[in-house]
Amino acid sequence: MVYLIMEEIWQENPDTRVAWDRIVPLEVSTYIAKCGIPTVTNRFFKSRDHYHKALKLRNIDDEMGMMRLIGAHEELVVAIFELLKTKKKHVPEHSDFVKHFKSHVVKQAFYPTLNIFFESLEHMLNNGAMIDLAPGYQLNIHFEARFIENRVTLVVDLGHGKTFNLNPLSTEITPLKHSDPSVIDSLFDDFKTRIKHHGYASIRDALMQQADYRNKLMYSTDNLIYSMNETFDDLVPIFQQSLQKLCWVLAVLIGNDSPHSNWGLVSQFISLYRKILREANLLRA
Repeated sequence: MVYLIMEEIWQENPDTRVAWDRIVPLEVSTYIAKCGIPTVTNRFFKSRDHYHKALKLRNIDDEMGMMRLIGAHEELVVAIFELLKTKKKHVPEHSDFVKHFKSHVVKQAFYPTLNIFFESLEHMLNNGAMIDLAPGYQLNIHFEARFIENRVTLVVDLGHGKTFNLNPLSTEITPLKHSDPSVIDSLFDDFKTRIKHHGYASIRDALMQQADYRNKLMYSTDNLIYSMNETFDDLVPIFQQSLQKLCWVLAVLIGNDSPHSNWGLVSQFISLYRKILREANLLRA
């Protein structure tokens, strides 16, 4: 029943589609809606609903609009958790953090981890890559995500009309040199550096303050009542970017499996996410 209600909201309210489709390609939204399991699509539709209602609150109640944006973000994270639960044979153990799906801190930690992970891939995906084949001879390759045979596929263009299709999850991030630190340690160190750059004392401090933002908007304390320093328009683009990336992750995961449970991008991301959660004392080591 919930699935039907949320689907009707999407189909009957054209304003929702216009607003949402400015950040998430219609092809991606349609694919998630049609191919996802109910526990995933329910949360996807609710995320859209939160986002649409948040825009309606602009300049009327910006703080409640922010609560809606946070809700939209967290619903997509839980949708990814639900999807991981259906792919136990293809992904590493994940029950330690998935079971905390009600924890705002755990959910709010997901996107910062994903974002720093994405940055390692975005330059290659957007600009291509150059491979040294022999002295004086290089091969420029380019990538494009397309929906082929009902799944997100990475089309690799070798030039001269030669292409091949690649499962996006059958790849991994590798060090530039064998002497470089492990990918997970390197990304984790980058994460800690950024946390300190933004003035936080530790990863735990950053994640707790981020998650506590919603509580301060909703509730008073014994001594203080908080209000937003930022404007709604200042924060919307940040959430738009996160919603876009989370939807792409959903679409990729729905139609693809990792070739091995302990190898590939999914395995690397889960390792990094777990390491960050443990550093913040949100999971036991």
